[in-house]
Amino acid sequence: MDKKLIHRRSVIVESFETGSGLVIEGRLQDERFFPSYYYTRESFVDPGVIHGMRVRLQVSMPDMTIRTAEAEIGEVPLPECREIRESVGLLAGTPIRKGFSGKVRGMFGGKKGCLHIMNLILVMGSAAMQGFWAYYSRVRKDDRVRKPAFDESLLVDSCWLWRSDGPLWEKFRKAQNIPDALPRKHIITIDGPAGAGKSTIAREVARRLSYRYLDTGALYRALAYKALRKGISGEEGLASLCRETRIEVRLDQDKTSVFVDGEDVTGRIRTPEIGMAASEISALPVVREALLSVQRDIAKEGGIVAEGRDMGTVVFPEADFKFFLDASPEERGRRRFLELREKDPEIEAEGVLRDLEKRDIQDRKRKIAPLKPPKGAIIVDSTGLSVEDVVGNVIKAIDK
Repeated sequence: MDKKLIHRRSVIVESFETGSGLVIEGRLQDERFFPSYYYTRESFVDPGVIHGMRVRLQVSMPDMTIRTAEAEIGEVPLPECREIRESVGLLAGTPIRKGFSGKVRGMFGGKKGCLHIMNLILVMGSAAMQGFWAYYSRVRKDDRVRKPAFDESLLVDSCWLWRSDGPLWEKFRKAQNIPDALPRKHIITIDGPAGAGKSTIAREVARRLSYRYLDTGALYRALAYKALRKGISGEEGLASLCRETRIEVRLDQDKTSVFVDGEDVTGRIRTPEIGMAASEISALPVVREALLSVQRDIAKEGGIVAEGRDMGTVVFPEADFKFFLDASPEERGRRRFLELREKDPEIEAEGVLRDLEKRDIQDRKRKIAPLKPPKGAIIVDSTGLSVEDVVGNVIKAIDK
């Protein structure tokens, strides 16, 4: 068969043993062997190296947590590609466990991500596990093999052979005396009023635990968005709207993406107008009933951090951990003002505080699922606390 080389991708990954753990180095290089038209530049480019990148991960042992992550970019097709050097640093503190592949895809594989760096890091994650086993299986000077305390979560999902539904898992489970069922992942709820920092805290807790993040308020905002756009109000009209509307949710560790009838509305529903409308329609039984099943279906498998205003009271009353996050009205108004000012520089702080106070009254006094601390919830006052302080308190409570 006649064939002509037109493209080559070289990926090399190496693992090195150091005094403090492993160093995983990965290199990716793309080459073209013919002149080609570059659409983004609207020009022809000569043959040669298109991408050239090197990533280095320092991994601690035996917990397999990335201590530092850095990237070097050589040849790049676009100047924007160099931003990847900074973004790779976000991997620091990430354990290489089951779910690692999903986290990497979420960080680097989106619309504004980089598929080349994503693919390289995924290969490096798998290689890190190979390095882990090679490190502990070597014969030491005393002729004894060092064997780590086995953690089944180290079976990352990069290779089907070692997945929990793969052919080797059953044999390995029996040999290590691992229970038939892996530990169940929990449902964690974070309730609280507007501006208390629920979204920020819930996202970070989900990231720390490698759980998924569910912003339930986004569901009501999505329905309110369509209702406002179509000019629909009243219980009867909203009941009809619920029946004809298809709401889909895609979860990641730090984001809830919402689609209405196939349209991604995630970036369009964060306005004061839609927030107020969402609060109003969420008081209607027909709306709550329509979205209740959606929320519970999402959480069937656990491993979720859900934030809202009735997560621990109505939606997930049997949640494993319940938190009620609060702060003074002034502090919440200040936070909401800073958040909204990024989208509207002319917004006034006084108006934001008035809307917040109105929203508080509306949420706390509604007849259906009023805002209140769930039974057995841990109440956290975040006034004057940093995000790190609040997240630390939540994680400590879960660990206990």
